[in-house]
Amino acid sequence: MFYWALLYFSFNLGHTVPNFKPIYCQSYKIGFVSNKVEQELLAAEEVFVIHSDKIDICPGLKSYEDISEKVGSFLDNLKKKDVFNCLNGWRIETFDIRPALGQLPLFAMERSAIPLFGFLSYGIDINAYVVNEDGSISIWLQRRALTKSIDPGKLDSFVSSACHLNFWL
Repeated sequence: MFYWALLYFSFNLGHTVPNFKPIYCQSYKIGFVSNKVEQELLAAEEVFVIHSDKIDICPGLKSYEDISEKVGSFLDNLKKKDVFNCLNGWRIETFDIRPALGQLPLFAMERSAIPLFGFLSYGIDINAYVVNEDGSISIWLQRRALTKSIDPGKLDSFVSSACHLNFWL
């Protein structure tokens, strides 16, 4: 949680985060990459240009489709290497990567890879409660299926969904 708080403040206040490098696409700062992820990006010079202070995704490309294809191809290869556990939750579900909520997407990528890049993603959670006869409150929760790739068997929101592909809040 600590690193996510640092990343949030870095996005909004422009601070740097130790052991993370900002990642840009079309001059927009869209995420942060750890040193471990950066090492994997070194082999994909046609997709990622690594500088001493930042990483650029597909510099020179402007097309949503072209950038999505290049990033997708890299992620397919990275998944096969089995380096990052989050890719074991591969869903064949893409999310639009945007500079900010409400802005046009720059490209799309596999949902399970988003945490590797510190990209913003959006979701909706609905929580339900009832007021009991004695005035106490009971919250309705669900337990995630044991077959889920993320947090199996843990308590979860009453209803939740990710927002992706042209979904606007």
